[in-house]
Amino acid sequence: MSKHTPGKWKYEPSNMTIRTMDFSSNAGMGDYEGVIVAELDSPEWRKIRPDSIPEKEANARFIVRACNNFDEMYEALKYATRELEASGLCFDHPTIVKLNTLLARIEGGE
Repeated sequence: MSKHTPGKWKYEPSNMTIRTMDFSSNAGMGDYEGVIVAELDSPEWRKIRPDSIPEKEANARFIVRACNNFDEMYEALKYATRELEASGLCFDHPTIVKLNTLLARIEGGE
């Protein structure tokens, strides 16, 4: 499986793209900086369905926030799980089961 484009990412509303914030990666490539990670819409579709733009922009901002904070959230989840297990909470306690299930989904790529 391929690795994802490293973050931090940003949403560029003027052309509805999600880009990296690594500005060294595209020197001399125009007005926009960073590598395009995702294009949310085509100019043609924006003309046909302008009512879809606010939802797509909200989705883009959500994706950027989630991706930019994923590593910290994942590490915090692993830490919390270890701490709860070390505290003597039984391995089949619903909280431990839920945390371990989530970790397995994250680590399994689903």
